[in-house]
Amino acid sequence: MPSTSRTVNIASKILLSIALCIFVLAILTLSLVIYNESATIDNENIIKAKLNIQSVMTMIEDYKKDTGNYPSDLSQLIGIYVTKIPEDIWNNPYFYEYVDGEDSYRVYTLGYGREVGGSANQRDYDNNTNWDLVY
Repeated sequence: MPSTSRTVNIASKILLSIALCIFVLAILTLSLVIYNESATIDNENIIKAKLNIQSVMTMIEDYKKDTGNYPSDLSQLIGIYVTKIPEDIWNNPYFYEYVDGEDSYRVYTLGYGREVGGSANQRDYDNNTNWDLVY
């Protein structure tokens, strides 16, 4: 009788160990899925930011083509090119700096964090961003 009890006890320990291993694997798999989903969303946001900035740049270039000058402010695009000042993917208005002496401009967003600097969603993006280094 003692050997049967010992066999059942060993079998129970083995089953418990297997169940624990399966549980740990399930948690690790779920963590990887959540991490990958988060990374995918961040990458999609970066792509959307790039496309949005390019869209604003197109409007600015159209304005210059029509008027001969770059706008001094994005509000000059309202009415003909847009109905309101364009917003980034985080629903914040784009920033715009016109450099008169150089006849150039910068369109930028401060990203999700709304602060200068950062990385991924938290970083600044502008029309001078080297997008090859972002991805």
